[in-house]
Amino acid sequence: MSAKKQVRVALAESQAAVRQNLSDLLLGCAELRLVGNAENAEEAIQLCELVQPDMILIDVDIPERGGIETARLILSRWPLIKVILLADSEDDHLAQNARDAGASGVILKDVRLEQLQQVILEACSAAREAPEVPDGQASQFRLPTSQADLSRELADAARVQASFMPVNPPAISGWDISARLLPAHETSGDFYDFIPLPNGNLGIVIADVTDKGMGAALFMAMSSTLIRTYASLYPTLPAFVMGVVNQRILEGSGGSMHVTVFYGVLEPNTGRLSYVNAGHNPPYLLSPRKGKPIDRLKATGTPLGVTENNYFQQKVVKLALADTLLLYTDGIVEARSQVGGYFGEQRLLASARSVPPGAARDMEEAVFAAVNKFLSGAPVEDDMALVVVTRSA
Repeated sequence: MSAKKQVRVALAESQAAVRQNLSDLLLGCAELRLVGNAENAEEAIQLCELVQPDMILIDVDIPERGGIETARLILSRWPLIKVILLADSEDDHLAQNARDAGASGVILKDVRLEQLQQVILEACSAAREAPEVPDGQASQFRLPTSQADLSRELADAARVQASFMPVNPPAISGWDISARLLPAHETSGDFYDFIPLPNGNLGIVIADVTDKGMGAALFMAMSSTLIRTYASLYPTLPAFVMGVVNQRILEGSGGSMHVTVFYGVLEPNTGRLSYVNAGHNPPYLLSPRKGKPIDRLKATGTPLGVTENNYFQQKVVKLALADTLLLYTDGIVEARSQVGGYFGEQRLLASARSVPPGAARDMEEAVFAAVNKFLSGAPVEDDMALVVVTRSA
């Protein structure tokens, strides 16, 4: 890094007032650049994965893991990131624990700008001078040197990304749930999730990052973690969850990407679904009852990561016996055949309704079979995700 290049600093602080004060200090220093904020340990880890800062400041009492354990985990994954812990008061024992964890030091939260700047620049001086990497030592950001290296790294990334996805759909009495993700390449920007919530309720997520490649995969990981975190904190308020996640995404990514999301909270005992559709393809609510129209759960807000002034409206529907909620990403309806036509929503609905109601897995398989037949050997150009939720009793 040249001497003129700013040091990229991330901040993980749970107290809003402290976070704002430190953010203001960092923004007021020409040699430092604030690249993201986090409120808990998991967000801090995802922030490091997304932006790979030169330095991260971590509250010693950060929720979920604590500062020492969070520092140790970050340094084990990204050894070139420098870590400084933030404390309310001086503590020799804490300073020793910080050094043992690999942190560069501890500073007080009421630090002055000059002190903050000096500590960060000194800790990052090696990175700012950009020394050459000695022979035999690998750089953290080494580029693949062969196609085999690239293939291995993409496979590793795919395995990490898969760890964010549910292994199996949840088993809930009276409900039949099935889901599938078909990536177009090694990594995917589409994802779905099932989030256990209090009182036996279930959070249901399907989302699509509006980009492709490794960047979209990292953005997917961050978005998935944020949604799961805030869904657990606000289990009955999907609109509030989307609002907070939208703000956190903007702070962490600077508006470089955005993601469409459908997020609903299902009450299995009643069939009630409270939902927000943040610019995602409208899911369908299908009913076997004659004369019952197909409900399209249209957008109630814009995609996450677009603007701070985003308003999300929360709506409610109810699934009766044998009703099915069909959620999908645009890779399905925008799949193109060899002659250039699109699979479309009508084929999606026809394939979903070609099986008897009440069997989610059969419906999922029917949809993908219809897509494969339609493609007839044409390449898969975009990720495809499908979630089927049926009230069976």
